[in-house]
Amino acid sequence: MDSNPIDETFFDATQIAIFKVDDDVRVRECNAAASHLLASAASRAFNERLGDALHCTHSSDTTKGCGSSPACLDCKIRSAISECFANGTVVRKRVEINLKNGVVNSWRKFIITVNPMHDSTKTFAVLILEDLHLSLLNEKLPVHINCNKPNYDDQYGRIIEDHLIKYRNVTF
Repeated sequence: MDSNPIDETFFDATQIAIFKVDDDVRVRECNAAASHLLASAASRAFNERLGDALHCTHSSDTTKGCGSSPACLDCKIRSAISECFANGTVVRKRVEINLKNGVVNSWRKFIITVNPMHDSTKTFAVLILEDLHLSLLNEKLPVHINCNKPNYDDQYGRIIEDHLIKYRNVTF
């Protein structure tokens, strides 16, 4: 974040995606885990609305992007961020997001936490996206921390991976 190298080290140490967003849901900063979710390089995602940066399928419903589609009125992430700014409280919800990965759409499940954050001039929100697929994988299958790909030495691990890809729509 915008402080010192030690804070940045802690910020990037977690494998949970963390975004700093403004009241227009524009990405201002993110940690390393969050940058893996972004459709483009993290540096290009800054100042983009979150749905555009993540390639939410609804962000391309209109030419104006994230926040302008009729589907955006029901967006749980957008409503949680709005609630956080309006009430100054922490908001926690379970959400499903339909993201584009090239030509393939995939539903991703997250637990989100939105927390107000004040700096000297402005209020932001810290948005934490806890990927439920990764939580499931970490319980059932050893996963490399850096690339989130399965780490196994036996056929059993491959069977679990194939099942998750085929029936749970999990991508690695």
